[in-house]
Amino acid sequence: MLIVASVLLTRLGDLYTTYLATPDLAEETNILVTQLGFGWPAFAISNAVLTGIVIFSAYYYYFMYRPAKVVGAENVSEYLSLAYFGDKNRFSDLFYRLPARNRLMQLGHIGYALPRGVIVMGLLLMSNNLLNIQDGQYSSFLRTHWFSSYLKQVVYIFPFFFFLWYGIREEYRKQIHLITQ
Repeated sequence: MLIVASVLLTRLGDLYTTYLATPDLAEETNILVTQLGFGWPAFAISNAVLTGIVIFSAYYYYFMYRPAKVVGAENVSEYLSLAYFGDKNRFSDLFYRLPARNRLMQLGHIGYALPRGVIVMGLLLMSNNLLNIQDGQYSSFLRTHWFSSYLKQVVYIFPFFFFLWYGIREEYRKQIHLITQ
């Protein structure tokens, strides 16, 4: 499966370029290294475990997930509100409550978005590592501007939210297409 191969390649590529950029992990910005003090063995094991979770989420999406049939939604937010809470007007509940219905549907949505987000994040991390190796100005920019670490976190997490939105939107469109036929 292409998505699993891509996840594995980008995760291995990230670890390899991290090793090239900072063999002793002194420049690593990952919270597992900076806050928890992980060295290479623990860092590699934690990456393997997280990669396993990502691969399982892809497996769940492709082989186990079946979207709930939702009727009466006129847009994506109503689709999610009806699917998760049984009411068109409860979209905001998604941000602070667990779904009352179709809880496995949420895992399906994450199973679509997580592998794709990890692939894009891996490509961004590899680019970051290679730029740190190649260009001293890039490294000094990251060290001198206080907002750069926050900006990097936003850039790295954005693909997950994009693919989450995109996957849900496509699922909604398929449901509308099935209902109108």
